[in-house]
Amino acid sequence: MAGVVERAIVAGAGMAGMWAAWALEQAELQVTVLEAGPRISGRNWAVRPGDTVPGTAGPSQRCTFSNGQCLNAGGLAHPALAPPCAPACRCWAWSAPIPA
Repeated sequence: MAGVVERAIVAGAGMAGMWAAWALEQAELQVTVLEAGPRISGRNWAVRPGDTVPGTAGPSQRCTFSNGQCLNAGGLAHPALAPPCAPACRCWAWSAPIPA
């Protein structure tokens, strides 16, 4: 039908949710991503200078890396997993370096 906008809701802003949202947008659906946590990326987590890392067995810690350095504290640390996800990461403007 002309003028009808197809919509989709994606539950979770982890890698799978963000990839699904990207693919749905490529199919011209209007997408809403719902995330229960305080940040996107699920288990993937880039820790950068100035970030506060919640302590699991003690107090929180503030990251004091030098500028330009970061720690991938999540699942994309393995290079073989990153390339298939790169288009979605670029689309969502994630600031972590993405292998080509």
